[in-house]
Amino acid sequence: MKASRSPHQLERSPGPTEDGARAADTLMRERHRFFKWWHPVRDGTMAQEDFEQRMEKVRRTVGRLLRQAEVRAEKKTASMAREFLQLEECLWTFVDVLGIEPTNSFGEQSIRHAVMYRKTSFRTQGPEGSRFVERIFTAVTTLKLQERGVLDFLTGTLRTHRRGLPPPSLLPRAETPQPAHAA
Repeated sequence: MKASRSPHQLERSPGPTEDGARAADTLMRERHRFFKWWHPVRDGTMAQEDFEQRMEKVRRTVGRLLRQAEVRAEKKTASMAREFLQLEECLWTFVDVLGIEPTNSFGEQSIRHAVMYRKTSFRTQGPEGSRFVERIFTAVTTLKLQERGVLDFLTGTLRTHRRGLPPPSLLPRAETPQPAHAA
C-alpha cells in the first residue's frame, strides 16, 4: 500500500532535492558495482585488466554526476562535488594500482588504539608530551606492521642515543635477494 501524498506534492515538478536523491541513488549503485568487482580482484578470482575495463563505465558515470552536481546542486553539495572533481584521478587509484584498497579502513584500524588512548587518557602536560605520545604510537604501529619487535627497537634507540649514534630506522628493512637456484 502506497503512502498518501498531499495534492501539493503531486503537482510539484522534480526539484533540486529530487535530482540530488536520484544522483545519490545512482552513485550508490555504482559503488555497489565496483565493490562487487573489486572483491574478486582482491581475492585473485578476476584479472586486474577485466576489472579496469569494467570500471571505465563507473568512472564515466561518477564523473558525469559530479560535474552535474557542481553546476546544478545546492551550494553545499556543489562545493563537495567541486572538491571531488579536483582530485578525480586520485579517486580511482585503487583501480589503476594493484594492492591499493578503495577504502580507508586499514588506516582507521591503524590509528584506532591511539584515538582510544586520547579519548580515555588525561591528556599530556604540554607539547613535548604530545610529541612523545605521537612518536611512540607511530613507532609501535609501524613496527607491528613490519612484524618487528617493539622492545628491541626501543632498547636499540636508547642504546644508540646514549652512545651519540644515529637512531635505528623505522623504514622497512630491505629484503635480502635470494640467489637463483641452478637448474
